[in-house]
Amino acid sequence: MWFLRTDRAELVYHNSSEGIVYAILSHVWGPFEQSFQDIQELHRRHGRFSSSNPTTTVPGDNPRSHAEAKIRNFCVYAEAAGYEWVWIDTCCIDKSSSAELSEAINSMYAYYANADACYAYLEDVPDDDDPEHPGSAFRQSRWFTRGWTLQELIAPLDVVFLSQNWMPLCSKCAAPGLVREVTGVDIDVLLSAVPLSSISAAKRLSWASQRETRRIEDEAYSLMGIFGVNIPVMYGEGRRAFRRLQEEIMKQSPDHTLFVWRLGHSVSVVDLRAHAPWTNYPRKAIHAETDPTSQVLFADSPQAFHGSGEVQSMSIRQLGVAAEVSLAALNLTQPKPSALESVLSPPHEVPEFTVTSYGVRARLPIIRIADDDTSIAVAVLACQGPEASVIGLLLHEQENMGGIPLYRVGVHTVHHDIGRPYPLYRSARYVRIHLVAHDEQPTHEEQARHFVLNWEVVYIVYHAQSFGFGLGDFHGMSTSVTARPLLAPCRLFFPPYMLARLARLGFTPDQLLSESQKSGLPVLPHEALEVMFTHERTKEAFSLRVACCLRPAMSLPNASGDLSSPGLPFRHIWATVDASWAKRGPLNPVDLRGHCYWCREVHLDQWAALDPQRGRTGRQMMFSFVGKTITLTFSQWDVRSLATSSEAPGGGLCAVDIEVDSEERSIAHGAPDNAEHASTSPKGDVPQASAPQRSSLVRSMLAAVHQQVRGKR
Repeated sequence: MWFLRTDRAELVYHNSSEGIVYAILSHVWGPFEQSFQDIQELHRRHGRFSSSNPTTTVPGDNPRSHAEAKIRNFCVYAEAAGYEWVWIDTCCIDKSSSAELSEAINSMYAYYANADACYAYLEDVPDDDDPEHPGSAFRQSRWFTRGWTLQELIAPLDVVFLSQNWMPLCSKCAAPGLVREVTGVDIDVLLSAVPLSSISAAKRLSWASQRETRRIEDEAYSLMGIFGVNIPVMYGEGRRAFRRLQEEIMKQSPDHTLFVWRLGHSVSVVDLRAHAPWTNYPRKAIHAETDPTSQVLFADSPQAFHGSGEVQSMSIRQLGVAAEVSLAALNLTQPKPSALESVLSPPHEVPEFTVTSYGVRARLPIIRIADDDTSIAVAVLACQGPEASVIGLLLHEQENMGGIPLYRVGVHTVHHDIGRPYPLYRSARYVRIHLVAHDEQPTHEEQARHFVLNWEVVYIVYHAQSFGFGLGDFHGMSTSVTARPLLAPCRLFFPPYMLARLARLGFTPDQLLSESQKSGLPVLPHEALEVMFTHERTKEAFSLRVACCLRPAMSLPNASGDLSSPGLPFRHIWATVDASWAKRGPLNPVDLRGHCYWCREVHLDQWAALDPQRGRTGRQMMFSFVGKTITLTFSQWDVRSLATSSEAPGGGLCAVDIEVDSEERSIAHGAPDNAEHASTSPKGDVPQASAPQRSSLVRSMLAAVHQQVRGKR
């Protein structure tokens, strides 16, 4: 371990830090910091090592005078405080040696914990700043926003904060309340009154949720000491480092709060029962979550733990009670005394988590619907959420896994009322369970659909490249055109030959599409598009409506292959065709988005995929009306290997093809259109339709009812 002599800023190596009394510096790196090699070069130029004693020098120029200001001033300050040795991360690590760098990163927490004194240099805080003032520069200092400084705050016995001119401001032990307000770290932790292991994993990670690091990998490496684990240092692996950190924490700790992130994505027991698979589908429905970053057991960054600071772990004994309480709450009853007595008596069931090639093998109390083949399950975790709630992890079984009980995490609920202008969507990873008294007896239907509890072994997808993740593995998507989702933003292109074909049938668009053929019509997440084709003579028309679902779509990979950060404006695209609509003004975006009746029906990604072996790729849907069938096809014409994070018009070019069947051609000859009389047509007159046709016909009829209801409001 290399140390700096305070009198000459001279690097000296010691085999061990034992017996060395040293001060350590905590600071925010600037754009230009002197490295290990730079300090060695200073001594080559301005000082010579004594051949008889490598720890002393012969008389000459003092190299400390030529060190950069931060190193020089810290040496001066520490020397005045009585220290012969100091350690600074910028120049006391030979970063040209990967072995030494890895050792230093894995030992960083110990370096700060073993220091006799730690000084935090706040370069952006003036000498006369009052740290206690609500708007003080101290509270706003960049030091409190950096990832590495979290362990540098916690590990030492005390931390003295210094201003930009090296004047003491306050210390961690003297003002723990102030430091807690700024950092969120518990006072008992700041004062070393409790061991870090007694703090839940979720709370410790929440402390880092608002901090940043220069390198993505450092989000994980800077937390190793706080969890007492070590992982190999491999810069270039991106967010895999944080996944490996969580794997190591899971191996060494039974703390289930590690899995509780994005806690805001949760539903209550009432919400879960209201959207359960048996309730009035499709007005209320529950489906698998579609965001790859939310479908997995492990978070992709510490930011996901923002808001998880109140989650506490519980014992194995408490888990058994929590499972019985959860079962009773879902069944709208009270826990059975015999069941509680059983779980309170040893031996207790023990939860287990093991990483396998199929996912994380978990043995947990699982709650399911009795006598039902639904793929939704609730895994009760040994942790307690806000307001003393039990936290259940919502699981959705992966299909076609050959009997392997492989589950993804999370669901999304869809709630659509006929009178509501647009459906309600909500993503959820957890169910918050409270045991409350029920004054009313459950209905007969509720009693028939009760829940059961069993300890089971399940496999849970734990990262986006896990076995069996299907299209969630976006790292290989750039080589598979047909696997890429159709998402906004994008640009719609109407081929001239298609417009000419419709013109021969007598249909012309209500806007000059030819003017936008070079760049295409933009489809943006917060806008909608409608193109109406009207027959020149009969004035009958059909309209194409394209807009974005209100639910966020999945994240896409960036240049490094990592999933994009949450919050990018990608949205699923939906499209529909309506016929026999009179010419009218454009609808506002809310109205158009309101036509997204059910995601599983109108999203382009849910349409039938064309077989590339037959010569074409894309998504196709037939919209059937009595007297006409309109076939709509969307094809990507310039598939892009990378996602764009810009909301400006752009994205891939998506070609739109519209075909009208032979029945529709009767309109061109003046034949009457019977689309509005579909409900009175004899059943025998309706030809046998394919599944997409039947789905479209039902949707079109419900759309008409929807419009009638809205028209009466």
